[in-house]
Amino acid sequence: MANTAGPVAATAAGDMDTETIMQSSGFQDVLQKAAAIKGAQLAEKRLEWERAPDFMKETIGAPDDVRASRSSSAQERRAVCLAYKQKGNDFFAVSKHGTAMREFVRALAVYRWFDQSTEKSSERMPLIRGESLISEERDATEARGVVHTLLLNIAACCVKLGDGASALYACDEALALDPQSAKGLYRRSQAHLLEGTVSGQERALKDLGIACKLKPDDMQLRTALRNLRTEYESTTKHERQRLKKGFESGLYSESEKKEFAARQPSASEDASASGKDVDPNWWKPPYSAAARAHARSIGLDLDDKRVQAALAKMHAEQTGDTWSWRTLVRRLFDSKRVLSVPVIGYVLIALHVVYRIYRIMSAPLAASPERSAHHVGGGWDDSGAQAGGGGVSGW
Repeated sequence: MANTAGPVAATAAGDMDTETIMQSSGFQDVLQKAAAIKGAQLAEKRLEWERAPDFMKETIGAPDDVRASRSSSAQERRAVCLAYKQKGNDFFAVSKHGTAMREFVRALAVYRWFDQSTEKSSERMPLIRGESLISEERDATEARGVVHTLLLNIAACCVKLGDGASALYACDEALALDPQSAKGLYRRSQAHLLEGTVSGQERALKDLGIACKLKPDDMQLRTALRNLRTEYESTTKHERQRLKKGFESGLYSESEKKEFAARQPSASEDASASGKDVDPNWWKPPYSAAARAHARSIGLDLDDKRVQAALAKMHAEQTGDTWSWRTLVRRLFDSKRVLSVPVIGYVLIALHVVYRIYRIMSAPLAASPERSAHHVGGGWDDSGAQAGGGGVSGW
């Protein structure tokens, strides 16, 4: 009897212990934390799907060869990806940007896709970043480079198609792989400009400024920054005029007027930004406050050694302080220099003209004494009469 009651009593005691544990505050906290973590994971997946542009959602319907390549070797996967990428390049070259984007997305789907293999609901549909799952470091590095390039190619197509939001998404994803990508920053600046707002111009200026710091010798970036800065200054000037008219007409309160006035640059900042009253040797160290302000206005960091070297090189080429074939040709044909091909040519032409005039003016004077000497020897005197007789000259 005791033997039977023992197990029953032990079971009852175990059930009571389990129930006690489940009802304890500590266990309830664990359950709540687990539920919160699960909810956060689902929310993150749902957010990834919701914020993804249409081109990323199209990776669900990738072609069969793209799907098959995901489980193939790194070489086979890369081959499939590059084949679609080349098709995209060919279409982009002939300005078929929509078709090019489709091929780039198919190439991207080799490494990145939304996985719908187990769930139909978007709440449980994760975004697979396949390039981060490759174990071999060399293959993983190559995959990240290809994904980075494809994202920027897709961004270029989106810019051409006027889809700024999708271009911005692609650029952000590319810069997450390589934050030091000047090309990625340039593409993102183009995406910001599609907003058509002053704030979009400001964000574009910031990206272009960073890109110029990363590649100070890139004249395309510097030209884009200079043109955008000119456009931005024109836009903000117009905006200030519009707001000023609003103030004068009483549309804004006194506090709003003070806030606007506080945001306006000072006269010295305006002069630095526009390049007025700036020392022509501002690029030489040590740098003054005005030089630093002027450099910032064109997106340069004068503390960067690469920027200093690039500026010194550019100035040397412009002033002819360094010798190279390009510098030599520039100096030879610089009309502002005394010893240059154009100036020497003009001098030679002038001397030739003077010489010809002299020949024309001096030709009759030279002929008269010669003729006089000749005819005197032949018997003619100055009056035209023959010296030996009284006949009349035949002249």
